[in-house]
Amino acid sequence: MEEYSNPNDPEVLDSINTLQNDKEEIPRESKVKHCYYTKQIIFWIRIIYVIFIILWTILIWYFKFYKLKAWFILLIPYLVFTIGIFNVSVLSTDVEEEMFRANFLSVGLILALPLLNWTNKDYNGDRRLFSTIIILALVFSILSLFDIWVSRKWLSVNKHVRTSLQTLSLTLIMFGLIEYFLCKEGNGALAD
Repeated sequence: MEEYSNPNDPEVLDSINTLQNDKEEIPRESKVKHCYYTKQIIFWIRIIYVIFIILWTILIWYFKFYKLKAWFILLIPYLVFTIGIFNVSVLSTDVEEEMFRANFLSVGLILALPLLNWTNKDYNGDRRLFSTIIILALVFSILSLFDIWVSRKWLSVNKHVRTSLQTLSLTLIMFGLIEYFLCKEGNGALAD
């Protein structure tokens, strides 16, 4: 028998009371019963976020992204994954459905492809490193497109893996854009 997160938990009660006290009309389709994650799913989603934090750290150190001018953008996944780790116990499948409705992946791909073309023109930084940033962003974007068929129980974990890949991809695209414009104006990619 699966254990669900405790609906009497103060954090859960707080969010339920906030919803009930909200004066806005709740749409009819969202008046369904909240289905909170099981303790096992919560555990695995947290593990996924920790794995992505470790993967992100390895990528930053391996490719020496920390030496570039736009290094501060690289902190975004740490923030997003940490928020995910701490909030996963109060999430429900209806919140998950709301969060996963929008897909910014196509915007990322549209931005990434012209960046590859720009590297051959007036970029003053390390073109090989810049190409690596863009290619990594594309790889993470493409990986997030894979559909992994799992049982309904594990679907939430699958969605969190997908959103983690998209977070890395979008961060790399932002990092590449900022780095491109900083180096186009300056003398090179490395921070002073």
